[in-house]
Amino acid sequence: MQISESFTYPAPVDTVFAMMTDEEFQSRKCEATHAITHSESVTVTSTEATVVTTRELPTSGFPDFVRSFVGQTIQVVETINYHPADADGSRIGDLNITMGTAPIGLIGTIRLDPIAEGTQVTVDGELKARVPFIGGKVEEAAAPFRTGRYPQGAQGRHRLARRAALTARAARLCRLAEHQTGMPCARVSARHTYVP
Repeated sequence: MQISESFTYPAPVDTVFAMMTDEEFQSRKCEATHAITHSESVTVTSTEATVVTTRELPTSGFPDFVRSFVGQTIQVVETINYHPADADGSRIGDLNITMGTAPIGLIGTIRLDPIAEGTQVTVDGELKARVPFIGGKVEEAAAPFRTGRYPQGAQGRHRLARRAALTARAARLCRLAEHQTGMPCARVSARHTYVP
């Protein structure tokens, strides 16, 4: 089953990349999926990054025949290996999602592309269930657990808006301090800075 979803963030690619490779953001993303337990690991080099999240999720939304394969919960491990940025700042990451010992997984890509409004994030992949005769039904049942169904887009937009508000407040306080003391104060741009 082909999976393709996209959403936008009102921030440049480097800011979105910094957010998406932040452990706190990944933790909040896992919490938003109602994970019973979760862990996050982020490794960032000067040009690349690897993000691994592990979530234990309830399977209460799965049909009974699927739960007979996976049980009452399923461990979902999502790994994204981001490549170096292209000349225009865009990034692509290899995406791999496994679902415990179940014969279900997703392999694909995640792209971060600059657009006039900020950044477009596109997730493309193939959700595959290796179960004879009923693989298609298992794929359909597992589809809600695919990458786009957790509220990553909404979570990220909320986080960026909160940071922009905090940065705007800091800029106002900076101007007030400059006015009162006559001394210059460093300015921070909400458009280009991500502060975890």
